[in-house]
Amino acid sequence: MADKRKIYIVVIALVLLSIGIIGQYKSISNHSENNLIEMLANNKPLTKNDIPDGMHDNVRLLLEATFDADPLKRSEAIESLGMLGEQAAPAIPFLINLLDDGSDVRVHLGPTNSPVLKVGDYAQESLSKLGKIVVDPCLKIVGSSHGSIGLYGCMSVLGQAKDDSSIDTLVKLYGSKSPQFRAAAIERSCTWSDDRFVQPLITALQDPDSNVRVAAIGALGIQRDPLAMQSVLGQLDNEDPYISIAAIRAYVNQNDSQVVPTLLRILDDSTKDKGVRGAAAIALGGIPESALHDRLLAIAKDRSAPLRLRSDALQGLVETGDQRFVEPLKKLAKERTLSGRGSLLYALVKLDPVSAAQLLAEIAADSSEDEAIRCLAALELVSLTNGAVDDVRIVQCIDSVYAIDDGSASARNESIRLVAANGKTEAIRDAANSLLKKWKVTESRR
Repeated sequence: MADKRKIYIVVIALVLLSIGIIGQYKSISNHSENNLIEMLANNKPLTKNDIPDGMHDNVRLLLEATFDADPLKRSEAIESLGMLGEQAAPAIPFLINLLDDGSDVRVHLGPTNSPVLKVGDYAQESLSKLGKIVVDPCLKIVGSSHGSIGLYGCMSVLGQAKDDSSIDTLVKLYGSKSPQFRAAAIERSCTWSDDRFVQPLITALQDPDSNVRVAAIGALGIQRDPLAMQSVLGQLDNEDPYISIAAIRAYVNQNDSQVVPTLLRILDDSTKDKGVRGAAAIALGGIPESALHDRLLAIAKDRSAPLRLRSDALQGLVETGDQRFVEPLKKLAKERTLSGRGSLLYALVKLDPVSAAQLLAEIAADSSEDEAIRCLAALELVSLTNGAVDDVRIVQCIDSVYAIDDGSASARNESIRLVAANGKTEAIRDAANSLLKKWKVTESRR
């Protein structure tokens, strides 16, 4: 009996010792994280040597890879950390450390000329995936001096986290001495609706800096608060075109008929800035009145109308989501002498992807078509179908992109990779692989 009691006491002691060790490890871990965040807040970048001991092996290996000289490998490690969930909590300071990394990674295909992604973009995305555990570290960064590492990225992460506990800290940033900082704080952090945002944003409408006013108008549009929108209403026809455009965009999809007379007056005023008129056209597309939509179609068809206005009228038709316009737009897109056909194709892709894919395939395979339009159609078709094309002429058309614009090389290479992986026939996949060898494109990144 005595022996059993001794064993019991030893076991209890071991358990208590283990708890103590674990508690001590957690204390050390928390202390390390606080120190690392404090370093970043004091504008001191983290190094590989700052990775603390006692970290899980897979997290440590990924963190070490984030210091690789190759931006591609850094971005891969960052993406992997973002998929680990709470297990990646010790990596948060290092991901914040990477938010300011401006190294290029790759170009995404899309219906517009997509910007090159930076390593910092991947860090921001991974931090956002980690959820609420990033809120406190990011708040410590934005609440410190304006020289903190990862400051602007942390604003965006907090905006994506949409955690109500961060609002009071974020709103304080709107009163910063730096107008650039005030504008960035509003634009990046105010991404969801909460009553605590409204009055500070209304106050920001009186800011002496126009960039701050533009950011405040955009944020008020997100609030969907009657008082907020009344404040925006008075800015629709502002003499500053950027203020006016921001106010009009705030009304897109608000379904508010009280703005229709003002928007129509702006649309019809040829003396107005073309960007302002175009914004009015897009906003009208978000108001469910068929007469307004027919007006937009008439502008899109009008060859005498400014090209920018016609393009924005098309975007307004996309906002309607109305399938009535698919056939008229398809017919219009086939007119070879019509300028702005590229905008028509983009509009069709958004309005009806199936019909758009058929039309894109026809244009890309037609050797009598304008070469620039053929190439645009081919790239859009590959993006839309993820490379699952069934006509080898699409591959041949992609091959000619260099002849149109050397700057399109990245988009062309990405398209070729997609077709090589997902082309519908072996002949198409072989043709794409031949191009990969021809242009020595060996590095795939999807």
